[in-house]
Amino acid sequence: MKDKKGILLSTTLKVVIAVVCVVLLLIFGAKTYGMFQEESNLEKATKSLGEIHSAINKAELSGEREETWIYSPTSWSIVAWPYEEDFRRPIECSRDKYCICICDVNKIDLWITKIPLGKETFLDSCNKKGVCIDIEGDFVKTINKNNQNIPVEIENPPMRLYVEKFSGGYNLIEG
Repeated sequence: MKDKKGILLSTTLKVVIAVVCVVLLLIFGAKTYGMFQEESNLEKATKSLGEIHSAINKAELSGEREETWIYSPTSWSIVAWPYEEDFRRPIECSRDKYCICICDVNKIDLWITKIPLGKETFLDSCNKKGVCIDIEGDFVKTINKNNQNIPVEIENPPMRLYVEKFSGGYNLIEG
């Protein structure tokens, strides 16, 4: 006669080990997916920044208002530097030029920690996870739908963005 207690213990141990292995595989899969997603968002931001740069070049040549479409990454922000009266810039920007960045600002973390959305937040976010490009000109500003000179969030892409050239500088206007 077999020992039923030994069989039950052996089977339980196998089930526990199997569950632990499945959980570890799920964690590994989620981490791997997150790495690829983050890289993908940086690639999307780089492509969108290229579209903006192309529209700026067209506006420079034509002197007319140019339209471009931004397709991603969702919930990231387009920020012009220097931001407001602060002349600091993200690491990717040259110190003597204006630049435009597309950065991931984690608004959920800001809401949880009650940190106001301001220049420190955007500078930190652009340094951590963002792409930037230098712009020739005397100024560059981002203007949202409410005609405010603040960073423009990429919500519900595709998003229309207008580029206007004004006496040596550019306005990027959310459409």
